[in-house]
Amino acid sequence: MPGLDGEKMSKSRNNCIFLFESEKEIKRKIMSAFSGGQASIEEHRRLGGNPHVDMAFLYLKSYFLTKKESEDVSERYSSGAMLSGEMKNMLFEKVIERINKLKEAYEKVDELYKNAEMGNVRLYFSIWNLGETVGVFDKHRKTTDPKLSTQLLLSESMKLLVAGSLSILDVSSDIITHSIDLVLKHHIYIADALQIATARKIQTGRFATADKLLSEIAEKEGFKVIKLKG
Repeated sequence: MPGLDGEKMSKSRNNCIFLFESEKEIKRKIMSAFSGGQASIEEHRRLGGNPHVDMAFLYLKSYFLTKKESEDVSERYSSGAMLSGEMKNMLFEKVIERINKLKEAYEKVDELYKNAEMGNVRLYFSIWNLGETVGVFDKHRKTTDPKLSTQLLLSESMKLLVAGSLSILDVSSDIITHSIDLVLKHHIYIADALQIATARKIQTGRFATADKLLSEIAEKEGFKVIKLKG
């Protein structure tokens, strides 16, 4: 996905949105995004816009709208019924809503780590979780440095390991066996089943996740779920 200006996404071009930017700065960037609209409102109403080059629409289509919603917005924009400013305002509202949820999740994770650093709680990861996280970093390598993110993850994990507040568990044969049972019982991905099976292995009563379906399954399995997503 290109940056908001239609060029390659880059921190140096400042054409992407960051989690902890102010709403004012986010709105400034979105309202300055490359547009497929016409030079004037009158001309836009008469000729319509080009959604295929409009960055606000492309972001909405890629990250926020269903296929049906995208088709409807595209038709309205192409016909001139929707203006470029309205398209950008729609994107701004969607972005702020998403960012607020991400911030809420970040604060919950940050609180967990701070409590672990103070020795108030003990955290458990499956080695599989670490591998998955690195995979996510790599997937988003166009907008973040996966090597730096991995180094930070390992650094924080090592700090908690040394403090005795974190344990990283191997994927043992009994965890795999239980995971298969969970897949057949709940019809979930093996990666999700591995997380629940690992929690069962250590006999913890709490389970933290940002995944809605996984939280529902964990609750069915008797865990008290810490929901990391609003």
